[in-house]
Amino acid sequence: EVFAVAFSPDGRRVVSAGPGSAIRLWDAANGTQVGEAPLGLVSPALSVAFSPDGQFIASGGVDKTLQLWGAATLQPIGTPLQGHGDFVLSVAWSPDGRRIASGDRAGTLLLWPAPAAWPDLLCSKLTRNFSKKEWDRYIGPELPYVEQCPGLPVPRD
Repeated sequence: EVFAVAFSPDGRRVVSAGPGSAIRLWDAANGTQVGEAPLGLVSPALSVAFSPDGQFIASGGVDKTLQLWGAATLQPIGTPLQGHGDFVLSVAWSPDGRRIASGDRAGTLLLWPAPAAWPDLLCSKLTRNFSKKEWDRYIGPELPYVEQCPGLPVPRD
């Protein structure tokens, strides 16, 4: 069974939702399956949607949660988002990619911050950036230092 399908923004892939481990990714040109969510990580999925940039997939299902997935790997992003009281029947991304809407069988609509909004939400709670020493410790010296929250102070090491 397939309960829902959605095209990627570039039209090259299709994601489908169904029972079991049924978040599946398909090549839109020839209809062959190119990926599947790992077994045991998803309850029967009833709804799916690609983010506007094509990097993420949101799914909703029988477990009353919303789950985010990396579109390239079909690996879960974080833990399932809880708040619905019944099966999640529909999911949709805002055009700017900053919010996700989900609707359940009981008629509840919930709005969630999407990955594009996460940096702003985090920076609104912080008082400073990482120092260069903290960056090397927690992020890694192989990546060049980036000011995480422009406008917030960068402490000296």
